[in-house]
Amino acid sequence: MRVKPTIRILPDADQLARFVARLFLSRLTLTMPIQAQFTVALSGGSTPKKMFEISGNDERLKTQVRAGLWDYVHFFWSDERHVPPDHAESNYKLAFDSMLSPLGIRAANIHRIKGELEDAGEAASQYEAEILLSRSGLTQMKSNRRLSVFASPMFGSHLRRKDLTL
Repeated sequence: MRVKPTIRILPDADQLARFVARLFLSRLTLTMPIQAQFTVALSGGSTPKKMFEISGNDERLKTQVRAGLWDYVHFFWSDERHVPPDHAESNYKLAFDSMLSPLGIRAANIHRIKGELEDAGEAASQYEAEILLSRSGLTQMKSNRRLSVFASPMFGSHLRRKDLTL
């Protein structure tokens, strides 16, 4: 069964970021009762940054993370620059500083591309192995209650209007 996409036009990037933060949290909330694997593919850029900041400053979410309700949520990256994790242009750094660290996400649930490796091909190969290993281990942990590989992919685009695919 093919689902017809819904197109929403929002007046500005701030409202788009707030909408996407709510949509992400609603998808996550749906999985909480069954605690299925929930994998998120993060991107970088100005629009995702606003969504990360909104989520990272939400006290309710911080309480949920501290209570262990996000223990089954794993974060990956859909793209990354070939730079170290502390580099100003790193998408990992952007997400970590503005959302993952403020929320208190466990290090074991953060799966980043190792952009500090000299060989970008090696970094990509290691990341592919990390994705496959994490998916396999999480599937065994949750007895086949696995959602799609990336339950919530978030991609920013570089079009004139601020678009985000979720």
